Amino acid sequence: MYGKRKPVLMSEQMCQHNYCGYYGVPKVNWDFGSDIMTVSSSFGAGGIGVFDVPSRPDSLSMPRFTPFKGEKISEPNFNEDQMTDTRYAFDVVVNGPMRSIIRVKTMHWNTGNGSYELTQDYTAHANQSYSTCRVHFSTFLPHSSGAGFACGIRANTDAQENLVEKGIAIRTGTELAVDPDDDTGQKGHTVEFVGSALVVKDAYAPEYKRIASFGGNHTFRIPVTKDHTYEYLIAGAWSEGAVYNTPASFIAYVRMTAAEYNAPPLVQFDALQVNNNPKER
Repeated sequence: MYGKRKPVLMSEQMCQHNYCGYYGVPKVNWDFGSDIMTVSSSFGAGGIGVFDVPSRPDSLSMPRFTPFKGEKISEPNFNEDQMTDTRYAFDVVVNGPMRSIIRVKTMHWNTGNGSYELTQDYTAHANQSYSTCRVHFSTFLPHSSGAGFACGIRANTDAQENLVEKGIAIRTGTELAVDPDDDTGQKGHTVEFVGSALVVKDAYAPEYKRIASFGGNHTFRIPVTKDHTYEYLIAGAWSEGAVYNTPASFIAYVRMTAAEYNAPPLVQFDALQVNNNPKER
């Protein structure tokens, strides 16, 4: 989760100067923002996976983790090497004033319970606090029948700071942002409010599952579609942001966005009709 204080475009500066992460360089423009969520092994502000162990319906596999050399371990290893772990590729598909699309390709993903390759198109929308994602599996080879798609966000340990409704999961509350590479003695900074949300369209028949593994997550299990494709939406906000900087305003925004996401405007075109009778013109 990346928090900004103003709606400024700064990805070019971030990539040129390596401003990613919990940076603390005084000369940096603080309006550019910084990481505000501890992710660890969780889904963080949004990610995908596969429920590919039918005998353990509450377990799932994530692309960032692999059963190294086929070993059966409860928490798979993170980022091995290019021969034993998942590989990624990134492309900018659209970079315009109304929306931007980043394409992420996941290759050579072997979970120990299946082999997969996929493409995700993340779309950021202007003047909104959400992104949409379209996921397409070009290779979907689970070892057992009964596998399902997954998407999720990190859950809060405090039950009162989680909200689950039909096709919607919302996480709110305070957040201790800690730089894992900080050697200055500063332990972290408590952010008053960090909100993240996940929305899956009703058309995909999502089934909510609270997963205790990988740090605790809100997830939705989605039945496998014929074209191996599904979509979801992620949203975020925080206490120092320009909009939706309280739990109540963020929850209202997510509910409104979910309703629009499930019932988008439709555009249809009919055949052009020409009236050649001058008296009726």
